[in-house]
Amino acid sequence: MGIYTVTGKLLENIQPKPYYNELLFVFTFSTNSYKVAVDTNGCILDIYRSIGEENPLIATWLQIMSNEPTNFEPIDEVLSIDTPKCFCEIFLLLASKIAGAKRLITNSIQDLSLYEFNGEKVVKYNDIDIKIYDKDDALNEFRQNMSQFHSGSGDNVAGNKIEY
Repeated sequence: MGIYTVTGKLLENIQPKPYYNELLFVFTFSTNSYKVAVDTNGCILDIYRSIGEENPLIATWLQIMSNEPTNFEPIDEVLSIDTPKCFCEIFLLLASKIAGAKRLITNSIQDLSLYEFNGEKVVKYNDIDIKIYDKDDALNEFRQNMSQFHSGSGDNVAGNKIEY
């Protein structure tokens, strides 16, 4: 399935159902291979913790994600930006360092309006293409993938919506 970079903008603006259950908490399932990218020096986790201080559901998500085996994927990169264009730039930098597919989930495509889009929902950052998912695109992708996963295992699936 893959590694995704989750922006602080998504965590700051996320609304309850379906986004908590079917987007953020999908990363906590031990039955799939979805991972959230973090840097090894802790910059991204510090941002997430700061948001969690204001939002108990994000704090709970972080706690569950941190349980072993963790669903965070450490990217061996020290993140540092002297003058970021916007809050999302640190997340673009992290996404650009992932080996293989580079995917970033943000609240809205507008969060990245300062960057050049190279095709539909692909941002060119440091000459690297990063696929951008807004919260609804990511939700639809996860629903589709999880629906296929659960259909194959005989679990009940109503349409594209997973019943928990």
